[in-house]
Amino acid sequence: MNNVRKLVWDFTNTMFIRYAFIGVIGTIIHTAVLMIMTEILFLNPLLSSVIGFLCSLIVSFFLNVKWTFNKTARVSIFKKYFIVSVFGQILNMLIIYFFINVLVTSYLIGHCISILVVPVVNYFLNKKYAFK
Repeated sequence: MNNVRKLVWDFTNTMFIRYAFIGVIGTIIHTAVLMIMTEILFLNPLLSSVIGFLCSLIVSFFLNVKWTFNKTARVSIFKKYFIVSVFGQILNMLIIYFFINVLVTSYLIGHCISILVVPVVNYFLNKKYAFK
């Protein structure tokens, strides 16, 4: 029961809400770059997703380091944040790949599903590892 209570607290505390807000900003950046590069520049959706990820990674790191976790930006924290973010991006790409190649549907549906899964995983990994 304590684990359930702790999980509920994690999702309702200010830190998670701030993380989620910054996640929305990062998601908008990631999605905009993904769509522009795929629909206008005709790049592969997986490549476009990586480029969008890198753009959102930089913005999200600096916002999270100051506003969410109240830390000083350091290279050591960025390295850990980068590792967590790369894990999240790999998960994102696997989901998109699955939707494109297995379900034979739009990359955007896969991207939307990953928006629901990846941020939750990344929050807990960042909280316990990168910003510990």
